[in-house]
Amino acid sequence: MSQLPEYQSINVASDDNETCALLRRTERSNTAMLWAGALFSDEQVHPIAFGVSESIASIGISSLLLKYRKSQELPASIRDTQAAIAHLIEQGFERIALVGHSFSGAVVISAGTKYDAVVAVAALARRIEKLETAGGDWDVMFCMDMLNLAEFRGLAGDDIARLPAVAYFHENQLTYPSQAADERDLHFAFTNMLTGLAADRVWFNSAFHRDEFLTALDQMLRRMPDHQPLSAVERIRSKSSVFPPGIEPPLARPVRQPDHPLRLVWASRWEHDKGPETFFAALRLLRDRGIDFRLNVLGESFGQVPACFEVARQEFSGQITRWGFLADRAEYQAALSASDVAVSTANHEFFGIAMVEAVAAGCFPLAPRRLAYPEVLGTDSDWFHDGSAEDLARRLIELDGRLSNQGRLWTEEDRSRELIDRFAWDHVATDMDRALTGLVSSAE
Repeated sequence: MSQLPEYQSINVASDDNETCALLRRTERSNTAMLWAGALFSDEQVHPIAFGVSESIASIGISSLLLKYRKSQELPASIRDTQAAIAHLIEQGFERIALVGHSFSGAVVISAGTKYDAVVAVAALARRIEKLETAGGDWDVMFCMDMLNLAEFRGLAGDDIARLPAVAYFHENQLTYPSQAADERDLHFAFTNMLTGLAADRVWFNSAFHRDEFLTALDQMLRRMPDHQPLSAVERIRSKSSVFPPGIEPPLARPVRQPDHPLRLVWASRWEHDKGPETFFAALRLLRDRGIDFRLNVLGESFGQVPACFEVARQEFSGQITRWGFLADRAEYQAALSASDVAVSTANHEFFGIAMVEAVAAGCFPLAPRRLAYPEVLGTDSDWFHDGSAEDLARRLIELDGRLSNQGRLWTEEDRSRELIDRFAWDHVATDMDRALTGLVSSAE
């Protein structure tokens, strides 16, 4: 922090880890401005946040510049911001203003509602109001599930608040997995519910996700001691539809060399809910049976990575082709195109976009028969395992034999083509556009 001598480097403990921040504290100050996501690295801060922090220090206002642990992951960023608010309160600050730009606008709108000390939120709503004053004009409002749409409509101007709104649920915080049951913050679940109620239409990425969320919401509301708003479940259900995400056209698949061993790809977040232990256990069974294979283990890692990844990296070093996150999209697509089987061992999946993209790239799918996979992939038993390492290994051995004997895994090439066409953006976007046009027309 040599370049920022007036700023104190601090650690902010959240519920599942900790992150860092810079605190610019003025003497005898009980007022602070919290800049969510304004710290990019130990030495790099958002220039506007830094400039304003320096200016307001002269009038006795302190500033805290917060770094997110998982940039662009909304629930984790909200938890980081709430931890920073709690830290400021513990330090004696009685008045706290939250500032967030772009993505961080949604963060601060959601993070500030739990604390009386938060006296101001400068975020997305104010920015849009300024755009409206400058001549901005919109037909419809489209938001994600973690934006508190009810609060946003209250903060925005009347012309914005009256727009028909669609809330897209690509995940939810009521059934999103946590490693311990007592870690779940139901505040986020209520945000999901309020957004669903405030929206004119609620879109889910799968019917599985919709049904799981609404069932869990009903169960949560029934646990309330009194004033149970049970009608909220049916009100959300009545305006819900399923609109899956789309995929881009796949790259041309290179010709497979017949002497190549079985090539596997596992592409998921490097966290426990994706079942990496099951995958690596199945690989050990393959190795013990003398099956040769090559391995692409792809995906982002955040915070604490399960120890099984480092163990597997060393154990299967001779089989690994690619390991870790591929930031370049073309490189990621090339890794999929160079794989034979895409494996999922997920215990949690609202849709499964990585599997759909892998199939589009020509991979044969092998997923657990649960979650959204039967809905997304279809019901062919050839595409599933029962979720255990033993059955996954058995299926992979079968596919290895098929590849050796027939030179291919797909029995009918048009089956993969059918899946690609179903989720192609040309098709998905047309359905979404039609629904949005109907919503706007009905609101006029």
